[in-house]
Amino acid sequence: MSKNKLISICILIIISLFLASCSNDETTEQTNQTTDTEQQNDQDNTDTSEEVDSDEGNQVENKDEHIENQSGLQIGDAGTVVSSEERYTYEATLNEIHFRDIDEIKLFNETFAVVNVTIKNIDDQPFKAEDIFSPSLGEMGTNQYEGPVDNQFLQETSGIEIIEGEIAPGDSVTGDFVFDIDKFDNYHFAFGTKWDQIFTMAEWEFSIDEVQ
Repeated sequence: MSKNKLISICILIIISLFLASCSNDETTEQTNQTTDTEQQNDQDNTDTSEEVDSDEGNQVENKDEHIENQSGLQIGDAGTVVSSEERYTYEATLNEIHFRDIDEIKLFNETFAVVNVTIKNIDDQPFKAEDIFSPSLGEMGTNQYEGPVDNQFLQETSGIEIIEGEIAPGDSVTGDFVFDIDKFDNYHFAFGTKWDQIFTMAEWEFSIDEVQ
C-alpha cells in the first residue's frame, strides 16, 4: 500500500470520528434542552395549579370569614351587614336623616324621621332588596328600637324613594326608610341589634342636631 493512500485512509478515519463526536454532542445538547423545557413546563403547571388552588381556598376562606359587629358609626360611614340564612353580605351607608310631615300617613306621630341609606351588594350572589335586614331607629342610651313604616303605606308618598328590586354583585341602590318616632336628643340606627338573629350587625349614632 502506498504511503499517500495510507495517509488518506487515516484522514478519513479522523474525519469520521470527529463527525460522530459532533453528532453525539448535538444529540446530547438537544436532549438536555428538551429535558430542561419539560421540567420548566412541569414547574409552570405546578405553580399555576397552586395559584388556582390558593385562589379557590381564599374565596372559601373569605366567604366563611367572620365579620365583627360594628357600633359607634357616624353619619356618612359604611357598615358591613351579614344577614339571612343565605348570609347575604352588603355595605350600608347612612347618608342623612331629616324630619318630615307626611299627610298621607296617619300613625302615632305627625312628624316622621326619614333615613336615607345606600345599600351596596359586596356578596358574590344577587339578592332582592326585600331580603335586606329591616333596620331600626331608637333613642340612644336605651334598648328601644322602632322598625320602619311598611312600604305598602309609602307607595303613594311623594319624595320617598323605596329601596326595591334585585341588587347584583357590585351594584348599589339608594333609598329611604321612614320611622314613626318621637324627637330625642340622640339616636341610634341599626341593621340588627343584640336581640336579633343576625350574623353581623352595624349601628350608627347621631344627635338631633345632625338631623336635617
